[in-house]
Amino acid sequence: MLNVAFSQSKYYIDNLSENIKRGIRQKLRNGIWPSKPPVGYPRWRFQ
Repeated sequence: MLNVAFSQSKYYIDNLSENIKRGIRQKLRNGIWPSKPPVGYPRWRFQ
């Protein structure tokens, strides 16, 4: 029984990881930085 619970949680975590990676790649394709810039970096774009 415990083995089934572990396999379900592993499937969920693996699926979640793939979805997050897919979202980050899509943001990069759209030209959006996928997270906040480090402290000290400007938060606006230069034109």
